[in-house]
Amino acid sequence: MIRGTLIPYLIDKSHNKLKNQILLFLSGFLQVIFVSSSTYQIAHGFIFGATITGFLVSLIWSYNVKRIAFCDTTDRIIYAFGAGLGSFLGVYVTKFIYELLQLINN
Repeated sequence: MIRGTLIPYLIDKSHNKLKNQILLFLSGFLQVIFVSSSTYQIAHGFIFGATITGFLVSLIWSYNVKRIAFCDTTDRIIYAFGAGLGSFLGVYVTKFIYELLQLINN
């Protein structure tokens, strides 16, 4: 390669890798935030909300399987970190929403 063209190639390649890793993180996060939300709703008998989030979990999962199946270990760890954060926030956001709705109805 000509010296002047190597740097833009490397920058573009690393930019695409970073973009893909951010998308992996977000897809793991998004899926598991709905899993956590669904679990909370099932445990508390909120059937309508559990049905909607269950649908969203399956829809997102169908895209995530293809995205994560051929990744390396680093990408899988990034995906898992997104899922972990999604689990944490899913429960707290759902709990907050239902408590807020309860306050509004009282």
